[in-house]
Amino acid sequence: MACGTIFSAAPDIFCEKKMEIRHFLACQLLLHLVKYRRISSIFPDDAPMEVAMQHLGTLPLMTDRLQLTPLHPADLENVVTWSSDPAVYEYIQAEPKTREETKTILNRIIERYAYPSTYYWAIRLRDSERCIGCIFVDMMVEAGCWCSVDFLMDRRQWGNSYLSEALKAVIDFLIGQVGFHRVQTKTPINDHMNGHVFLKVGMLRDGVLRECFRAKDRPDSWYDVAVYSILEPEWRTLQEWQHADDDDLPTL
Repeated sequence: MACGTIFSAAPDIFCEKKMEIRHFLACQLLLHLVKYRRISSIFPDDAPMEVAMQHLGTLPLMTDRLQLTPLHPADLENVVTWSSDPAVYEYIQAEPKTREETKTILNRIIERYAYPSTYYWAIRLRDSERCIGCIFVDMMVEAGCWCSVDFLMDRRQWGNSYLSEALKAVIDFLIGQVGFHRVQTKTPINDHMNGHVFLKVGMLRDGVLRECFRAKDRPDSWYDVAVYSILEPEWRTLQEWQHADDDDLPTL
């Protein structure tokens, strides 16, 4: 290629780059305006998106061995026993809480129950009603009909399959009644116990977020984090299998 061709093409390349930058900035501005409700849609002539979801709040959920209900002030002493335990927070970026910190957080959660988009359950044993943990929606994107679920549980109850029982009930509620299309969760890849729980309730492993979690015992080390999810069609298929009568199953 001749040198003259290179120099004559340069202005066109610079113009293209300027247009790309302007286009990017314009898109970012539009997204910002939509996010903060300055405009209702990027395309004003479009009809507003209808989201087939109905927020119901933290309704009580029952399983064979558990009851999931809203937290209340009387739960404080039970909650403190595991919210202050470092082992419970081993694979969580947050730190163990003091009694006063726990009380403050508990009161804030209780205040949030006034909003129907709050989903924060105490995990209780049916025979004692003692709060042994909590399970909650910590993130949601209504336009995308998806949410993320997290949890904490008293380590004295680990290994009893209580988490899988609670998680299944919450997924059934969020997809079957609220109308989420996708429910997801995540955990460091070396947390094999929780990974097994997610697979047990029908979730699939989507992929890995590289070095997304800083190791607490080694601040210079990072863990990869695995993301698991279940979609509404997958959940519906599981429901059909679980509720199938024996006569409907193929026999040899």
